[in-house]
Amino acid sequence: MFSWRIVVLVIAIGLFASWYLDTPLPDDMQEKWKVRIIDAGMRTYGHLKGLMVALGIIEPFSVMDRWLVDKFVILMTTGKPWVQREEKALQISDLYTDENKIQMRMYEPKTTLHQDKRPVFFYFHGGGFSLMSIESYDALARKLARDSGVVVISVDYRLSPQHPYPTPLNDCLEAISHVVKKSKDLRIDPDRIAVGGDSAGGNLAASVSLRLKKKIKLQLLLVPVFQMFTYNTTSVISNKKYFSKTVNNLMQIVFWTNYIGCGSEYISNMIENRHTSSELKSSKYASFVDGEKWLIRKYIDEDLKRKDLTQKTDFGMKETPDCLKRKMLDPLICPLMADKEMFKDLPRAYIMTAGYDLIRDDGIMYAQRLKDAGVSLDLINHRTSFHNALTFVEGPLTLGIAKHTIQDIVNYVQLHL
Repeated sequence: MFSWRIVVLVIAIGLFASWYLDTPLPDDMQEKWKVRIIDAGMRTYGHLKGLMVALGIIEPFSVMDRWLVDKFVILMTTGKPWVQREEKALQISDLYTDENKIQMRMYEPKTTLHQDKRPVFFYFHGGGFSLMSIESYDALARKLARDSGVVVISVDYRLSPQHPYPTPLNDCLEAISHVVKKSKDLRIDPDRIAVGGDSAGGNLAASVSLRLKKKIKLQLLLVPVFQMFTYNTTSVISNKKYFSKTVNNLMQIVFWTNYIGCGSEYISNMIENRHTSSELKSSKYASFVDGEKWLIRKYIDEDLKRKDLTQKTDFGMKETPDCLKRKMLDPLICPLMADKEMFKDLPRAYIMTAGYDLIRDDGIMYAQRLKDAGVSLDLINHRTSFHNALTFVEGPLTLGIAKHTIQDIVNYVQLHL
């Protein structure tokens, strides 16, 4: 016989688990229980980190904090707390650049080891320029290399706030330069380079493409973050109620302030769109993120399709702080701030957005602006997906939408690289 205490404990645990997993999700989202567990795992990391910070054990964005988030991500995406070192279909090795010793992990399909002039796909991981690493993206990089038959190089660029812009971007450029310089020894074709990444990594891939232009053959921009000019977008309005304590939490603006090195005192103003002056809201830069002009209506909620999406101009700071203004308008930090002339000679683009992502509109508007400038591209919006869904492509929490997303990317790389 179970004692009444055990029964009460079991009921209490069940009620707590039910409450903890009961996060609001869209009606049409697939595999809801897996998604709830994923969201709960991310919240658990946040709670544990908050407790450890409060107790003085770790500092935010410290080595220990990054180790902790890597462990959570690796466990959730593979089912194991460590990175597997052996791979039957791949040869995996680490490379380092000569100048700053930037680490890269090279995934070579064994079927290509004796081939010369192999195409290469440089992948820049997500994490808000501040978290995660090639360790937490190891499973995804393996999947891309294994399924595409293309050499994948995952770049461990340095992270902010310790290394703000332009260091992460320069690290990515340095990694490409190193491989091009060693291309003969590595049996890499320097004329068949793809760059890509998700979230902050998508931003870096776009910025690399803006710098290198036709030296890159293909750019793959996955759930990319491209601007901090406005947070009054349809994707913010529609999606902030989902994943509100994790990937769609507007407090993640701290990742931007980390990256630009201007201080976190602007976060509340940025959330309220008061960080730009009325003058700036009426400038050409505002037109670059004009939803009325650049948003494709079929991707937004029904109740917003008839709304005038033009940004209001009659509020905000009297004058935008200089540091924030300079960084916010720099197209190598915020690619949506690039003018039409800067888009000239960009490589072909694959832009992927997620319907329930806070920053969905960034990718859609960027795609429309590239198209307007004559850049060849394909825009794919996975309507029922969310920001970091694509990383759950293997392991116990594998999502069907992630497998579909990665297969699309693999097919695109095989076709165009």
